[in-house]
Amino acid sequence: MRRFAHGSSLDLNHASLSPVGLEIEAENTTAYRYLFNNLQKDSSLLPESNKTVLDLEELGSTMQDKEQSSKFNSNIPSAYTYFGQFVDHDISWSLNLPDSCALQKEDIKPWSTKEVLSIVRNRRSEVLELESIYGDGAAKDDTGFVLAEVSDSDFPIKVADKLHDLVRSEPNSDGNLDRSAQIPDPRNDTNLIVSQMHVAFLRAHNEIMRRKNCSFGQAQVYLTQHYHWVIIDDFLNRIADPVQIGKAMSAPLYKPTIDGFSLPLEFTVAAYRFGHAMIRNTYYLNSNYPGVGLLSIFVLNVLSDSREPTFGKGFRQIPAKRIVEWKFFIKNILNLNLAQKIRTQMADPLFKLLGNTDLPMPCERRLAVQDLKRGYMLRMPTGQAIADELDCTKLTAKQIKDYSTPEQAKILEASGFDKETPLWYYILVEAAEQGGGNRLGEVGSRIVAEVLIGLVRKSPNSFFNIPHYFPEFADKGQFKLADLLTLAGVLSKFP
Repeated sequence: MRRFAHGSSLDLNHASLSPVGLEIEAENTTAYRYLFNNLQKDSSLLPESNKTVLDLEELGSTMQDKEQSSKFNSNIPSAYTYFGQFVDHDISWSLNLPDSCALQKEDIKPWSTKEVLSIVRNRRSEVLELESIYGDGAAKDDTGFVLAEVSDSDFPIKVADKLHDLVRSEPNSDGNLDRSAQIPDPRNDTNLIVSQMHVAFLRAHNEIMRRKNCSFGQAQVYLTQHYHWVIIDDFLNRIADPVQIGKAMSAPLYKPTIDGFSLPLEFTVAAYRFGHAMIRNTYYLNSNYPGVGLLSIFVLNVLSDSREPTFGKGFRQIPAKRIVEWKFFIKNILNLNLAQKIRTQMADPLFKLLGNTDLPMPCERRLAVQDLKRGYMLRMPTGQAIADELDCTKLTAKQIKDYSTPEQAKILEASGFDKETPLWYYILVEAAEQGGGNRLGEVGSRIVAEVLIGLVRKSPNSFFNIPHYFPEFADKGQFKLADLLTLAGVLSKFP
């Protein structure tokens, strides 16, 4: 399968500023929607002007954190950063978002509500059903998922078996095809950490089949229910305000089983992008790579055993020396690999985005600028407008500036964004002010909780609909991400 970079938009022959006249392929896709339809009015949106576009670009350009001091470590292990990315890929795969070249233009304008709702499509249909591993293209047989052995290398990481990689295509001089993973969602093979997370899910499925002596389909149900449990009981409870989780549970605004399924844009374009701020510049990958840079863990770089990919050259599979040691990502050993606090600065490599072949992306390469401009084009309400709508504590202009850097504060005041704040930026500031950077604030928590809870409730095998459900493979009265990795046999028990 052809590679796609994380965050890329499948573009149906379109890089223009306006989507008018674009041919839409709606088959096997779903529409998006606005969670707050009544906020699609000028008073709730950023002003439409070239000045707004320039101000957004200037603000986004200040969000680069080149040093990442340890004082900005959160209390969340980095395994959850990449579990969040795995979940994101299971929820949405967007077609026809404004691409990086369209976003680089200075005269971009918001699309109309009608254009957004008719043109932007979600390739995901079985949302939060692990379509990213169970969909078409998965390597499987009667015994379960087929995995590949890692390539022999010097200094191999000690593991019980060598089946720690995905089945890959042959080496190829075309970077789009070179050793691409045979999985339904190629985005899960963009960087080594999320790729190894995908491996863990395949191994967990196979282990369930072995323990239960059950069919492939039965194991799929078991794994999906345990996955949902981790999302709600572990991940959501770590990153969101419990009061807002309770409101989403008891009085939901998002009811995909009643309203018909479509994913809220406020979630995909803004709220769930809080994870971009949690990414680190460097990671303690394993005992061989105690401080590997973010750009060095993209899969083609890993296969090439270098900082830049050499298409068709290098290791046939992930080398044994690069297997992720999950204990360093989830057990908080010596404060290694703690996710960055959720705030208004992001890892330096996210301002040098790579494309699907791990080479520099064309046009706008700064992720923060992409996020801000895309929110403007897709008509995101301001953070203040949604805070009022949800009856949440609304941040003051002073708080918006106080929890930004001095450089950002000047731009916020000059642009008026301190009073009418782009939703994604507002959610980052709110997390810093209300959650100390360790969890989302009220608005961010409510939007994320609404969607994750609503999607799990929508599942045909939802544990919400099973009285007294508790995960069968729970250990010591709980089942968290660490337990899923243990079930998969990838959370190392070796010293």
